[in-house]
Amino acid sequence: MKETKVSSLFRIVGIWDLVLTLPFAVPGLNAVMVAFLGRTHSMLGGKAEFPSFAPLHLFFVGLFGLMCVLWAVIRVHKPSRFLAVYDTAGRFVVATFMIATTLTGVSPVPALFAVSEIGWGVAQSIALARSRGE
Repeated sequence: MKETKVSSLFRIVGIWDLVLTLPFAVPGLNAVMVAFLGRTHSMLGGKAEFPSFAPLHLFFVGLFGLMCVLWAVIRVHKPSRFLAVYDTAGRFVVATFMIATTLTGVSPVPALFAVSEIGWGVAQSIALARSRGE
């Protein structure tokens, strides 16, 4: 795989992340997203009660959403093999935390996000491995 294909894939993954995380970065909309996650938690049979989020919790949701959006914009604007390597490693670390949280029985919702993290991490790993030495 040529570097341009790796960059193209990396840009697509960045766009995916931007679409997925932007609602968490927007005040007001992040409360709607948290409520949606609460309904999803219930639909998936979450045993623990999904917590209510106070304004301070939503501030942190927004802050972390904004950090994810900024990282996504950087990857969309200037995709590179260097950033792809770190993004790929980070995806597997984040997925590990998500799966560990799901396994504690807190909620099945993190597993949904883990599927995306693992899927894109595998896709990027394959692309990076194929482009090695080119």
